[in-house]
Amino acid sequence: MRKRLATGLALLLLLVISATVHVRAQQPPSADSGSRIALLLGNDLQGIGAQLGRLGFATTMIENADKRRMAEAVRSFVAKARNGSTTLFLFRGAMLRLGQSNILLPSDARGGSEEAARSAGIDLNAIESDLSRRGASIKIIIVDAPRSGAVVEAFGLPHGPPAALELHEGTLAIVNASTDSQKGSQGAAGDAADPFLPELQRQTAIANVTLEQAFAKTRNAVAKATAGRQVPLVSSSLLSDFYITANVPAAAPSSSGAATDADATAKAAAPQAGETFRDCDTCPELVVVPSGEFAMGSTDSEFEKPQHRVTLAKPFAVGRYEVTFAQWDACAAAKACRADIDDHGFGRADRPVIDVSWDEAQVFVKWLSSQTKQAYRLPSEAEWEYAARAGSRSVFPWGAAAGNAKANCDDCSSNPSRTTLPVGSFRPNAFGLFDTAGNAAEWVDDCWNGSYRSAPSDGSSWRTGQCQMRVLRGGAFANKANAARSSARFRYDRDVRYYTNGFRVARDL
Repeated sequence: MRKRLATGLALLLLLVISATVHVRAQQPPSADSGSRIALLLGNDLQGIGAQLGRLGFATTMIENADKRRMAEAVRSFVAKARNGSTTLFLFRGAMLRLGQSNILLPSDARGGSEEAARSAGIDLNAIESDLSRRGASIKIIIVDAPRSGAVVEAFGLPHGPPAALELHEGTLAIVNASTDSQKGSQGAAGDAADPFLPELQRQTAIANVTLEQAFAKTRNAVAKATAGRQVPLVSSSLLSDFYITANVPAAAPSSSGAATDADATAKAAAPQAGETFRDCDTCPELVVVPSGEFAMGSTDSEFEKPQHRVTLAKPFAVGRYEVTFAQWDACAAAKACRADIDDHGFGRADRPVIDVSWDEAQVFVKWLSSQTKQAYRLPSEAEWEYAARAGSRSVFPWGAAAGNAKANCDDCSSNPSRTTLPVGSFRPNAFGLFDTAGNAAEWVDDCWNGSYRSAPSDGSSWRTGQCQMRVLRGGAFANKANAARSSARFRYDRDVRYYTNGFRVARDL
């Protein structure tokens, strides 16, 4: 089985490396003009190394790398990167999340403390950042670490999903991990019980699909196959499309008789469901939510009745995380948003911005639109619930009960924080959204109405009703779990701040 998986991943790498770059405005595809280097850390990767060597890659492969060998290999790999280089980093082993860092661990890592883990391992963000600093134009990162639960426990650390990667231009990454306490060694990652590598192989075998699309489809399929226990994190900052097949066919003729190159490029560049992207370095990361329909509301509260079918005819993008203080402060630095927003001592940076009114959230999305030339806005109430449910029909995205340590609310844990936590501190839902239950309550666009009688059925915002009052969804760290249900809704004055209230953004595609 391992031999077949290694062969399949070798085929993936061969296809990626030999892929053409689809360039805009009638320019012919161009091959990379820089060096090709690869670093493979993990077991049973000999076949992949041989394939890369035949393709002209200077390849380094380390099995069972201890701390010293792993650090030396990464330093040497980064030092070889040059302007225009195509780089490929593959790691199969154990990984820990520490704060907003993903720490890759060597074979001799032993438990103890967070400090011991940081000392033993290497920050994945640092590898990507160093390659970018050296001028590498393309950085492909694949991490397979689904069986790190026992290692996490050994270090006495809480389980958590992988942290969002901080990407520089030209990076495509997929990180497969699990928050479950699964037993297994570094060498066990990617075995027959793990659907990640077989699914990645299957998706990349489909013709005329970009690598970003293949990664996104892999992510969704793995999440479904594991009932959400594994949700690979896909991140991209590529500005051109990498196609897995060597040649991209011409677009089919349009109704007028011929399609333009611009039409074909626009179609290829259109974001696909499950993909994540950013419009600028300081912009919120977005995830593409597919079109569909769902039963909105519940019978649990008069405010949530009647349940009704809502159809969202088009995909849309929504913030993967709640808007953070770092993103708000960028708006404040541009003198577009207020700079006196209080964090109430909870912390800023990657904590969700709080104590903002609905009117102030509107100022932020308008500023973001002006900076990116994209149509940013608050999500409608229907879009919010559809994205939060992510196909689930249960009370919470993960099931009927709040459980323990699945969200940040007052009774969602045996030891509640009673403050905001860094965004992404808990496992995402099946659409890849974090913190739709708890942390900060989130403003949506709609006017308040006391029930869903005569509510829009097309997913649009409700623009009539008590419009001085606006809707909040998702509950907050200070609320009980009942307020964090996917259907729960409440209201607040649009021009008044409150210390639990924040928001996430949406935008049209």
